[in-house]
Amino acid sequence: MPSSKKKRGVSAVMNKNVNFQIKHILIIVGIIVLILLLVFTFMTIYRASVNRAVERAMIADDGDETGVSGEQASGGGATTTTSGGGGTTNATSATSGPGTPGLMYTIRNNDEYTVRAGTARSGAIVIPSHHNGLPVTQIHPGAFENCTEITSITIPNTVTRIEQRAFLGCTNLTRINIPNGVTSIGVNAFEGCTRLTSITIPNTVEFLGSSAFRNCSSLTSVTIGNRVAGININTFEGCKSLTSVTIGSRVSSIGSAAFAECSSLTSITIPNSVASIGAGAFRDCNRLVRVTIQGMITSINFSRTAFAGDLRNKYFETTGGMGTYTRADGSARSWTKR
Repeated sequence: MPSSKKKRGVSAVMNKNVNFQIKHILIIVGIIVLILLLVFTFMTIYRASVNRAVERAMIADDGDETGVSGEQASGGGATTTTSGGGGTTNATSATSGPGTPGLMYTIRNNDEYTVRAGTARSGAIVIPSHHNGLPVTQIHPGAFENCTEITSITIPNTVTRIEQRAFLGCTNLTRINIPNGVTSIGVNAFEGCTRLTSITIPNTVEFLGSSAFRNCSSLTSVTIGNRVAGININTFEGCKSLTSVTIGSRVSSIGSAAFAECSSLTSITIPNSVASIGAGAFRDCNRLVRVTIQGMITSINFSRTAFAGDLRNKYFETTGGMGTYTRADGSARSWTKR
């Protein structure tokens, strides 16, 4: 009997210990679940807050279309307020002065204006140098995007930046001046301006964005100023009518597909400042028969597909290097150094 009682006592103690351990495990699991729920709730609130902030920033950067419509409904001279990174900015629709009526201006840093189309979306557009006594310094991102009835743009020399997509898809644009003073031309700035015939990039421009003039299919001549640091990827891709290219003396790189599908280009001179040529830089330039390379380019920076045929191989032969290379016609694979 004593032995049986002793066993039952030990068993009871063990059961109590097990129950105690299970309770603690359940408490710990509950705490972990609670923490996970709190973390999930916090992340949900945080993501929602970030999304709202991004949406507000996008509206401030690209212009509130509802605000533009409001201006159109209330007539010229109406004022809307948009939220910007530097605080509150006022946007006004101009109806008089030297600029084209209907242009929309947004004040920046309290001392300069950025401009976009507003209701001025056709014909010859003249951007004034000043608005309300302050200089107009920037053409807004997407300012005239897909304004297919615009025929010409006059830009004052107060403008320093032509932002991304500023004139993308302006398919009837035939003439534009880029004045001295512009330092940056953004990504896709003039892409798809299919009636633009010539462009001169002044010596003040330092940055030329990728695809800036992509698919400008009527473009015949391009002059790139002497302060442009590099020709980015796809910059002139698909400019099928391009016959004349002058590359500035400070260009150090020609990016991938920069002049791809320029099927009317017959010759190109690459200045001695150029240190790299990217993949497919002159891909499908089917009439290119004369290439002058004025500088030294290392093999690692000279893509094997930069030019069709064996030009790269000939360049790195002992008799190669700087000089002019030609081929019989645009379909020939063999190049000869002259």
